[in-house]
Amino acid sequence: MPLQFFPDEPPASPEFISQVEQELQLSFPSDYRQFLLEHNGGVVWPDHLNNEHSDDEWEHTWIERFSSVQDVLFAYRYDAYNWLIELIKEDEADKYAIDLNKLLVIARCVRGDFMLYLGEEDYGWVYFANYGDGQGFNRTSYASFSSLLQSLKPGDGEDNLPTYHIGDKIFELQWFWTDNQIHFDRFEELLQAYGGDPNKIHPVWKRNVVQHYIDHPEVFHFLIQKGAKLDGCLLYVREIHMLKYLLEEAGQDINAPYQGNYPLHEFTQVSSFYESCRNRDLMQYLFKNHPKLDLSITDHEGRSVIDRYQQLEHFIRNWEQRRGNLFK
Repeated sequence: MPLQFFPDEPPASPEFISQVEQELQLSFPSDYRQFLLEHNGGVVWPDHLNNEHSDDEWEHTWIERFSSVQDVLFAYRYDAYNWLIELIKEDEADKYAIDLNKLLVIARCVRGDFMLYLGEEDYGWVYFANYGDGQGFNRTSYASFSSLLQSLKPGDGEDNLPTYHIGDKIFELQWFWTDNQIHFDRFEELLQAYGGDPNKIHPVWKRNVVQHYIDHPEVFHFLIQKGAKLDGCLLYVREIHMLKYLLEEAGQDINAPYQGNYPLHEFTQVSSFYESCRNRDLMQYLFKNHPKLDLSITDHEGRSVIDRYQQLEHFIRNWEQRRGNLFK
């Protein structure tokens, strides 16, 4: 099956790739360089590795996203993968006769990372590391980046790319966040790659960038300072201090619908126990501090806000009772 590419960022220029190589003091293999020139990372479909000649778990995984050359530069400048290299050095420094400082993370999996080795000994060979599941650091069977790409196949029962698989990096903190710090230079690059409009609804996420980061004050206020609109943010807020900001400082109307959906219905939604408790906390804050709530708003089943809130409380009490009985 021919590969399909869904890039996150524009193709890299030869000049920029050379600039990155010079800063890293490493030389990219020609096949990897060509990939950056044509696609510059992103999602690739098919995305599953299935090496019939190996039982190793890292030979039977799937790749979520390939790094762009900008991701590679970002990781180098801000030591984004320093923790991983240090783990390898601590636990398996002598496993392979290679210079661990010449490993380049090129792709992220659901669990683990694929790395390209750019030292002399195994130049261009693909390695894999996953300490979350105890697989550790391993040399794969792929002697080059192109051999890794050529080994990708559809997963069991997947003939087409699942729609959930495509999502722009601007919606994932990990691509511009390191050591509890937001790097807004990289954030702005990703926002421009998204089209530059933080209020544009993403077809997969079904929300815009402002709505997505409503509970991340640093990112949210950065966007507001850039002129982003607050439309629909009340539907996505889940932190009381941000709810307070939207109502008391930004003047948002808690009773007003957004595209047919009401915030009060979102806050009375029964979900997981954790999410349901967060919703209850939001409603209790509103009951105490905002007496002009329109509790008569009904949902498509005819339930009022009060009806929905009572069902939410009932779910939480039952869950707590079951948990209490379990530990008696």
